[in-house]
Amino acid sequence: MKQWNVALCILLLSISLQSCETSVHTRGLTMPNLELIAMVRRAAEQGDVKAQYLLGLMHYAYSAGMPRGQQRATEWLLKAANQGNANAQCLLGIMYFDGKSAPQDTQLALRWLHKAANQDNAVAHSILNAMHKNKSGPQDMRQTTKTLIEKAEEDDADAQFVLGLMYEYGQGDLPRDSQQAEQWYRRAAKQGNGRAQRKLERPYLNGRYTLHDVQKLVERCGCEDKIVPMWAYLLGKAYKDGGLGLRLDDEKGAYYFRKAAECDDPVAQGELGHMYATGRGVPKDERLAEQWYRQAFEGLNAAAAKGDTAAQRNLGRMYENGWGVPMDEWLATQWYRRAAEQGDVSAQNNLGARYELGRGVPQNDQQAAKWYREAAKLGNAAGQINLGRMYETGRGEQLNYQRAAEWYRKAAEQGNALAQYALGVMYTEGRGVPRDGGQAVKWLRRAAAQGNADAQKILQQM
Repeated sequence: MKQWNVALCILLLSISLQSCETSVHTRGLTMPNLELIAMVRRAAEQGDVKAQYLLGLMHYAYSAGMPRGQQRATEWLLKAANQGNANAQCLLGIMYFDGKSAPQDTQLALRWLHKAANQDNAVAHSILNAMHKNKSGPQDMRQTTKTLIEKAEEDDADAQFVLGLMYEYGQGDLPRDSQQAEQWYRRAAKQGNGRAQRKLERPYLNGRYTLHDVQKLVERCGCEDKIVPMWAYLLGKAYKDGGLGLRLDDEKGAYYFRKAAECDDPVAQGELGHMYATGRGVPKDERLAEQWYRQAFEGLNAAAAKGDTAAQRNLGRMYENGWGVPMDEWLATQWYRRAAEQGDVSAQNNLGARYELGRGVPQNDQQAAKWYREAAKLGNAAGQINLGRMYETGRGEQLNYQRAAEWYRKAAEQGNALAQYALGVMYTEGRGVPRDGGQAVKWLRRAAAQGNADAQKILQQM
């Protein structure tokens, strides 16, 4: 029995997506809605670590046997892992051990697993402990299939569930086979296996996976499904600030932030606290605002101390705005700097703004341009707009309208209304680009459609 428990543990851990506390995605089945992937990609390109993690999972899950897809999975997971996302670190560790989705590299695998374990990732801890006790490696993970099948045939529900996972993801010696996966999930579910029951509730088993399905998933599943707070946070952010193709709706934003906040997502807790403090989407309530701020601060502080750059950046926001803590420009800048120096693009843009405005640091246009450039190069739209503005005004960079237009265009093509307005004005005036009324109207209309009042005013006067 002890040998079987060890084998089961290793097999459970070798199923990368499930092991790293996710269960929404699948390999070898119908691709998710392409619009959904594009929506998540836009958030990921803006530096959102949760979106980067989810995008990496999507590529991993739906590109078995396709090297380019697996390369993209690794690229996005690395971005999230480098921002301190423990689940991404855990999954990368398993991928480098497995050798199917990334080149097999034991040292690199151990490095990422240790990073995840240092952030108290339970799965990474379990993997490292199992390896230490049993001196197991990648090959051991593939040698227990026979034992697993025997136990599954004997109606061991855990074995049936793991076998379903192996068929779903094409792990070990088993091919990807959605019908076999569903069969084993159903056998496990009949015996009361909760994970198998939740698997059968997922829309992807029927080849459907759209934004609506994600919303239903958030409604239906509890916090034990670790993917839920990630999606809930992204939905809340999209409804509050725009994104994912959704109309702005503060009430829905607050609703989804609450879903994530109740699952102990500290960033969502901070957002919800701010909404209560300002009465945006919810009745204004200082007591509830303070409650959520306090929970957010505790969670962010713990994660930031372990190197989570998203937590560091959000601590900066709390000190910058005085959300639940005394406003402190110097501390805000220090937290932004910590995250920026580790490659967090939003923090890089924020640090640039601190230097431009002289908040928490001496005013320095050259340093502002430097950090804006770092963010812009990595695709952050706010950084691209700010760098374009530095070129347009000659602050921190040599005056260059052409370069300004180039950076505005990059942000405009990502759907940023302010950049669309700026690019439209440049076409109107012929600065940095040839004067072109058609292009001017095109970009101004795009900005106006997103509520940009300046663009709307110019269009009315044309």
